[in-house]
Amino acid sequence: MLKNMIKYFISNHKVSNIAHEEITAMIHSDKKVAEFYYKRELEMTNSIKNILINNNFNDDNLDEKVHIMMGLIDNLCHEIIYHKHSEMNYDTMTDLVIDTIKNLFKNDLVN
Repeated sequence: MLKNMIKYFISNHKVSNIAHEEITAMIHSDKKVAEFYYKRELEMTNSIKNILINNNFNDDNLDEKVHIMMGLIDNLCHEIIYHKHSEMNYDTMTDLVIDTIKNLFKNDLVN
């Protein structure tokens, strides 16, 4: 499931490098754009959190854990799509991100 989620995020980042750079610049330079972006980011956090709660995850610190997970995946996407360090093994990095996310949530599934 996590690998598919990461593939989806990567495909979204591939839509347009120029658009991504423009949006990022606007977030940093325009308060209203930043507010809009951060509101959508929190809506996504809440959506994922609710999916997890509906699938028997404990809700203790779940907002924070989901937000950390999203940050890890977003950073991985940036590495793969934009940074493209030739020294990095992105398959290994993806596996490490997945392992980190699994570890973050390892005690949260309520039986």
